[in-house]
Amino acid sequence: GKGGYVNFTAYGTDIPPVLPPDPCAAPGSCVSNVVFLPGLAASRLYRPDNNGGTDQLWEPNTDSDTQDLFLTADGKSVRNDVYTKDVIDEKNVLPVGQGNIYKSFIAQIDGLKTAGTIADWEAAPYDWRLSLDDILNSGNQLSDGRLYYSGSLAATSSPYLIQELRRLAKGSKTNKVTIVAHSNGGLV
Repeated sequence: GKGGYVNFTAYGTDIPPVLPPDPCAAPGSCVSNVVFLPGLAASRLYRPDNNGGTDQLWEPNTDSDTQDLFLTADGKSVRNDVYTKDVIDEKNVLPVGQGNIYKSFIAQIDGLKTAGTIADWEAAPYDWRLSLDDILNSGNQLSDGRLYYSGSLAATSSPYLIQELRRLAKGSKTNKVTIVAHSNGGLV
């Protein structure tokens, strides 16, 4: 029929169809949750220091930080205690000052969550030094937020990225997740 109506004659009368309500009529009602996969070298990497604290390895502050990031000939970390917990929002760019990496994107997507457009989102850091198989098949997040992709603490029956996708899908208005990836994040 024309204009979305189906002509149906019942006892000589045209009856317009009963259309179901549009579940996406309200703005933001059909927007999925988001996972963000950053690019190469865009997740900070850490290790525990000798005093029970944290030593940031990437972005490096010393030559020893860089050496702690080395890989063996078979692509495994020389240290078993390297972990990530966040993506680089901005970094120091000498001599000019701060360089916005993902800071404005994070602010924008936080705004979508605050406005209720999306229910939730996650920036998913990963150990970008490792193979794609290692990243996709491991990733164990501890209760303190440390996320291990290598070493004995990386062992998990359900990899971090899979857990996050399931969690975000479950809480999504659409039961789906939109994946936003930058550079190497697209390969992951």
